[in-house]
Amino acid sequence: MPVGKPVTLATIVLGLTLAACSVTTTGTEGGSGTTTTTTTTASSDTPTSTDSTSGTGTGTSTAASTVDTHEEASDYEWDAPAEVAITLADGASTGGTGVTVDGDTVTITAAGTYRLSGTLGDGQVVVDSADDGVVRLVLDGVSITSSTTSAIAALDAGKLVVILADGSDNTLADAATYVFGSADVDEPNAALYTAADLSIAGNGALTVTGTSNDAIASKDGVVIAGGTIRVTATDDGIRGKDYLVVRGGTISVDAGGDALKVDNEEDASLGFIVIEAGTFDLTSGVDAVDAVSSLVVNGGTLAIAAGDDALHADVRLEINGGTIDVSRSYEGIEATQIVITGGDIAIVSEDDGLNVAGGNDGSVQSGPGGFGGPGGPGGEQAVDGYYVEMSGGTLLIDAGGDGFDSNGDATITGGTIVVNGPTANNNGALDVNGELLVSDAVLLAAGSAGMAEAPDAASTQAYVNLQFNATQAAGTVITIRSSDGAAVATFVASKPFQSLVLSAPGLVSGASYEVLVGGTVSGDSLGGLYLGVDSSGGTSIGSVSAVAG
Repeated sequence: MPVGKPVTLATIVLGLTLAACSVTTTGTEGGSGTTTTTTTTASSDTPTSTDSTSGTGTGTSTAASTVDTHEEASDYEWDAPAEVAITLADGASTGGTGVTVDGDTVTITAAGTYRLSGTLGDGQVVVDSADDGVVRLVLDGVSITSSTTSAIAALDAGKLVVILADGSDNTLADAATYVFGSADVDEPNAALYTAADLSIAGNGALTVTGTSNDAIASKDGVVIAGGTIRVTATDDGIRGKDYLVVRGGTISVDAGGDALKVDNEEDASLGFIVIEAGTFDLTSGVDAVDAVSSLVVNGGTLAIAAGDDALHADVRLEINGGTIDVSRSYEGIEATQIVITGGDIAIVSEDDGLNVAGGNDGSVQSGPGGFGGPGGPGGEQAVDGYYVEMSGGTLLIDAGGDGFDSNGDATITGGTIVVNGPTANNNGALDVNGELLVSDAVLLAAGSAGMAEAPDAASTQAYVNLQFNATQAAGTVITIRSSDGAAVATFVASKPFQSLVLSAPGLVSGASYEVLVGGTVSGDSLGGLYLGVDSSGGTSIGSVSAVAG
């Protein structure tokens, strides 16, 4: 983006350059006895998502569009007296109608509700039901380990619903190496595996160890409506083929591959992930959340440490609420289209913090660096259909590469963005190939000067662009005051910087602002930004005029 003529300021070691205008299952699950109907209530009847085929920015959230999943209210309702009790025991398992026992393999052959308890030190529970009904497994103090295959494998069922009984603690672990039988049957690849749709609900706990590959996997869709689920996996933690919808629960995943993943590439209407609510602690060797189509976060609390992307969607990624704290990632948020309407997001990334780039780019193999932005060494142009739109929420970025990066346009019409960007000159705190438009929002971006950018000419909101003659140390305090002496903002950088851009509703185009360096500031900040808060003890280095389109 173009940079305007320099402005001389009275300072001993600092100079400023003014840029030209440019720019749950929370219900109860009863037991048997006199209760006629047992119900586990899901947190919502209608999960939501987004249109993954949208090709242009509209500025309107599509998260309210309904998602067609396998879930029905009746999945979590059953007649307690009709439950079939299965007691697991090494060499002595017992069942009832619809259950066969062969050594330490227990097979369920019909739809219905089965309450499982007990331990298999080396065995398996198989679901092989030819009818299209629901097979409901109530896990009520179950421990299953297999040395040859999955702990639970649903090879044939209309739908598999796993209920975690109130107060129960259940564990599943599979073999390190699977021993397969007939090549004509589906070969499981997870400790909890199903060839059918899978729902998990209840108020109990489930610990799953995927020693060979994945921990929990479905060849269709997955809905998690509640429970405390702890997952460790050699590869992916929780994987659905068609979709993954999480509407409640407490979920912790430690995965060598992706923590949460959906991978249907054949059907454009599928391949989505929707997070409505829940508490997540996700650690991954690759992406923490990876959707082959679209990813929507409407709520929940997510703590993420990722080897590659924290949140990734090949097409569209939408954040409408929730709290997202990324303590480690190669890139924080990546998709072809990113829309943020709300939520509190904090990202620490080795490379780009927010990256609008196409598809699965295998970024972790590329290494940090690169060029971007019109007029830069790479000479990139904006890509049609690529964009980021932000209309609300808080986005805090601490990036080793580009902080806020779009290969297309960027439109910011609300919310607060604070970027503590790169220290190397081959990256920028802002890197937008198309137009960067800001209005009714707060944007502060600090970083290196070599690729520094500012909002475009079409922006209606004023901004100041400060370029220092020398790199300023981490912890340096910068204060911007209006002509009447009132503080517009004070900023304390978390790392060295030489460029600082501030766009805020309080700035007036053409007005002069005093710039101070040093001193101290107190109070609560957003990524080091104190809006309307003055510092004390700073040194004035001159004044600068705000500009706008």
